[in-house]
Amino acid sequence: MKAMLKRLDLNSATAFETFQPSEAERFGLWLHAGVGMADADAADDFRFFVCNDAWLSYQRELGIACGARYLLIDGPFDASTVKAQLEAFLESCVGESWDEVVAAVSKVGLWEFEDYQP
Repeated sequence: MKAMLKRLDLNSATAFETFQPSEAERFGLWLHAGVGMADADAADDFRFFVCNDAWLSYQRELGIACGARYLLIDGPFDASTVKAQLEAFLESCVGESWDEVVAAVSKVGLWEFEDYQP
C-alpha cells in the first residue's frame, strides 16, 4: 500500500493554489490534507506544517523551539513546489497495511486519529 494526496487546502476561504504568504522568502504554514490509498476514494485527514529554512532560522533567533515534525521546503514559497514536495514525501510512505502507511505519514504529519482512545 502507498499513501496518495487526495486534497490539499489551508482550511480557510483562500484556495491553496492562489495563496501567497506575506513573506514568501520566509514562510511557515499549516496545510490540511486528505491522504488515502492510491486505489481508493476515501481519505484520512492530516495536518502538515510546511516551512523553509529562513523561517526556522528566524524562529531560532527569537528563541522559539520548533517541533520535530515539519516538511522543509528549499527556497521561497511556491504552491506547486510545496504540493510536489508533499506528494513526493507521501509516495515514500508505504506499508503492508493502512496502519503502517499512517505510521510513516505521521512522522511528518498529524493524523486526525492520533492519540485517539476508543
